[in-house]
Amino acid sequence: MSRGAYNTWMPLYVADYLRKTTRLTTEQHGAYCLLIMDYWVNGAPPDDDTALAQIVRLPLNIWRKHRNVIQSFFSVKDEKWVHDRIEDERMKAFAITEVKRKGGQERQRLGKVAAHAGAAATAGRPAETQQNRRPSPITKIESLSSTESGSAREPQPPLGAGSSHDDGRSPKTLGSFTSGIQSRLLEKTAAKKF
Repeated sequence: MSRGAYNTWMPLYVADYLRKTTRLTTEQHGAYCLLIMDYWVNGAPPDDDTALAQIVRLPLNIWRKHRNVIQSFFSVKDEKWVHDRIEDERMKAFAITEVKRKGGQERQRLGKVAAHAGAAATAGRPAETQQNRRPSPITKIESLSSTESGSAREPQPPLGAGSSHDDGRSPKTLGSFTSGIQSRLLEKTAAKKF
């Protein structure tokens, strides 16, 4: 089993813990908690007083004083202290981690397949840029100025032809007005950071 499944969280069923440990002293609670946390990360500890005292951070003589009480929560198998509840919880955590890992791998695989399919679908087509997708502000202004002068489909006389609109404005005046707006929009657009 991978140690990665056990280094972030550990379930602690508080009601179960308190029900089973009501007779422990404060020092024994601390030793027992340190022992089960080490167990969670590293697996069953060895049946060795020096190693156990080091895990629970007690001097060897004090550890030996508490050993029998704390050992009652474990069984010794193959020279290791085995805790059945922690073993069950570790197996559940490992199974959950494996499901998440495989799900992540599957999402990654599907993402690559989708990216490959998208690349294959666009192969041979000219690349679209942001400017090709959205109409420019200048195009909008030009369409507005043509609708103001009447119909959008109404033909406009060429600039400098000497004809005038019904409102008395010449096309040359309208054209210079529109180009002034266009140049201001271009300045604003150039100033923006995309």
